[in-house]
Amino acid sequence: MKDGQFSSRSLWIVGLVGVLLGGVGMSFLGDLMRSRSGTQQEESDPDKHLEAAADLTVLPEERGVAEEKPAVSERSLATLIASAANPNHEDVEAFLNERGRDAESLACLFKLTGDVALIREALDRFPEDPLVLFTAVASDKLALAERRELSGHLVEHDPDNALAYGLAATLWAEEAPDVAAQLVVDAVRAGGFENHAKEMFLNLTAFSSSLGFSSEEAPIAGHMQQLQNALLQPNTMQRLMKVMSSHGADLYDAGDREAADRVVASGLAFSQRYGEESGNLMSTLVSQSMEAILLAKLEPSGEYAFLEHTPEAYRTALKEESKQQRSLLKSSLLAEQWMNLPFEISGTVLREYTHRSMLLGESEALRWLSEQSLPEKP
Repeated sequence: MKDGQFSSRSLWIVGLVGVLLGGVGMSFLGDLMRSRSGTQQEESDPDKHLEAAADLTVLPEERGVAEEKPAVSERSLATLIASAANPNHEDVEAFLNERGRDAESLACLFKLTGDVALIREALDRFPEDPLVLFTAVASDKLALAERRELSGHLVEHDPDNALAYGLAATLWAEEAPDVAAQLVVDAVRAGGFENHAKEMFLNLTAFSSSLGFSSEEAPIAGHMQQLQNALLQPNTMQRLMKVMSSHGADLYDAGDREAADRVVASGLAFSQRYGEESGNLMSTLVSQSMEAILLAKLEPSGEYAFLEHTPEAYRTALKEESKQQRSLLKSSLLAEQWMNLPFEISGTVLREYTHRSMLLGESEALRWLSEQSLPEKP
């Protein structure tokens, strides 16, 4: 899919959401539309995490430093990733102690291992840390009542993070759809969007290195683990949009069109941003399904102030975008096949794929991967 392909459909919802949410909302939507049309502004202060990720994917010999550990060519990358995904307690504790049991390492190793003691320690020592709070609120290892309470602290200590409000909304959706809808409106007002994928990548890469992975293996393993252990599960957002859709339909039935428009328009804006900023193919596909869910209960040929065209035309455009994105899944299968090849064969290509995925997004990385020559299986 080429840059700018989203722009015409995305612009359908600009007008009303700008009116509903005011200047801050319009500023956010302007940034969103610029990003969809391929005219993003250059950041004056590059993201420190992306710089670190780029550095991690440079081989030591390219920095003029001798390689400490030889590549383990007799093992496939899939085998290496599996060993990192199921670490023993001693390895986890050694890594945490080496890093001073800081907030990032505790939160990320909790997500990897599911050891509740780690997130309890993190919450006790770092009760205001956004990553710790986000990880705890997103985890089904904790009780719903506790996660709801923690979500209040999350939006308090990370007020500019749209995804923090969206996550909080998922916890109230079934019981209080009006509360959930307002949280999504607040999410659209928020300027930032942080899913903490960079911190997870860096920590899991460092952890893989501590297990004995070479400098070439560790970033790839860390990236694959980061994708597999995402802090937010996609179906969580789909369930939220089902509630938003039903809540909007109830408001339309009750004759409160202004409130209904606000619910649906905000949900569409948040859904688009979820796909645009999450950076991986699955989130893009989930984003498209979120938008389709919100449109499902609108009149197919009806006129809505926040849509330039009909819901039916909007859904047709979504289907076409989804079709193009799903074609990239073939590249995912290629990546999976390469992961099972000996590392000396697959390492160079997968290292480049990892680098591109972290810096440019998974869809762009898969697009590049699909153009590469696939080595013969041994």
